[in-house]
Amino acid sequence: MAVRRDVLVHPAHQAAWLGAPVEVAERLIRLGAWRSLRTADGARVDDLARTCGHRHLLEILSVSEPNAQERQTFAAWDRHLTALIAERTRSLEPVRSRPVLRRSISRGSAATSACWRSSPRVRRAIMRADVRGMGSSPFRHDR
Repeated sequence: MAVRRDVLVHPAHQAAWLGAPVEVAERLIRLGAWRSLRTADGARVDDLARTCGHRHLLEILSVSEPNAQERQTFAAWDRHLTALIAERTRSLEPVRSRPVLRRSISRGSAATSACWRSSPRVRRAIMRADVRGMGSSPFRHDR
C-alpha cells in the first residue's frame, strides 16, 4: 500500500508512521485518538504501522471489524440520528459557510511534511506538541 506522507495529519497516524513508543500510542488513545480514523488514502493507523514494519504498535492500534449484528446496530443509530437532526433543524436556515479552526490549518500537511525531513529530536518535539494540543475527544466509541 502506497501512503502519501502529506495526508498523515492526525497524531495517531504520525505515531504509527514514525514507530512511536507504545506509551505514546497508549496516551494518544487515552486522550481520545481514533484508531479507526482513515487517511485520505484509506489507511487506518494499524495499516500504517504494519506497512512501516512497526510491529510493536500493532496490538495497541488494532481495530476489530464490526460483526453483522454490530453493523445493523450502527445502521439503526445512523438512521435515528439522521431523523433526529432533520427534525431538530427543519425550521433553521441552511448554513452558508462553516468556520475553519485556525489550529486545524496550522497542524496540516506543511507541519507533517517538515516532520519527515527533520531530525529525530525535532520529530519527538512535534509529536509531544501534537499530544498536548490534541485535547480530549467527545467521541470515544472506537477505543
